[in-house]
Amino acid sequence: MNDGHNRYKEHVPLNCPPEEAEDKDYARVFRLCVSNPPDQSDFLSHIELGKKFPPEKTCLGAGISLHTDRKDSERLKKRIPTYRKKGYIASGRIPSGIGKTLSTPSNGDSHHTCWVYRGKDIYNYFE
Repeated sequence: MNDGHNRYKEHVPLNCPPEEAEDKDYARVFRLCVSNPPDQSDFLSHIELGKKFPPEKTCLGAGISLHTDRKDSERLKKRIPTYRKKGYIASGRIPSGIGKTLSTPSNGDSHHTCWVYRGKDIYNYFE
């Protein structure tokens, strides 16, 4: 939970991430990116990008999307025109101390949402 002590980036609302989110190691995760190699711009949340997001899902929109199964990222890449044409799938890891992560599957996939701590750059762990 965002305790008001600026633990998370400024766009993360209060009471977010959910209490069940954990700060733990993930050995291998995948993310759709446009830059190769990935840079900071590839790891912005929907909220940071100014995308419309339903108010009841603002917390999810403040995190970044990842998959623990590459096949799920491959399926998503085929569905989103921007990534289908010029995107690629970055592979990386999330060490503890970067942020809190929660399994947030959509249609039974391996989707996870990560809320990054203020001052941390997750893109450094991806290639």
